[in-house]
Amino acid sequence: MEDQQRTSLLNLPFLVLLVGIALIFVGFVVIASSVIIYPAHVSGGGIFLIGPIPIIVGFGEHVWPIIWILAIIAIILILLQLLVAKRSS
Repeated sequence: MEDQQRTSLLNLPFLVLLVGIALIFVGFVVIASSVIIYPAHVSGGGIFLIGPIPIIVGFGEHVWPIIWILAIIAIILILLQLLVAKRSS
């Protein structure tokens, strides 16, 4: 009886992985179908920090406010990281 319980517990991470992949796929299908049915105008942007070098990307007509907000958040996070590092040393 213990061997069956051990085997079922060992399969649990695999089952969680499969459920996660299935949920991602379902979410992708729902979003893709809603874009086809209800087309909308979207804007988006992002900042990638590779070391101290920011790479800014964006699209749409309202991208600049998004990029400014993301830049401010990135600066705050960097300052918090420096503050924590200074306190720990």
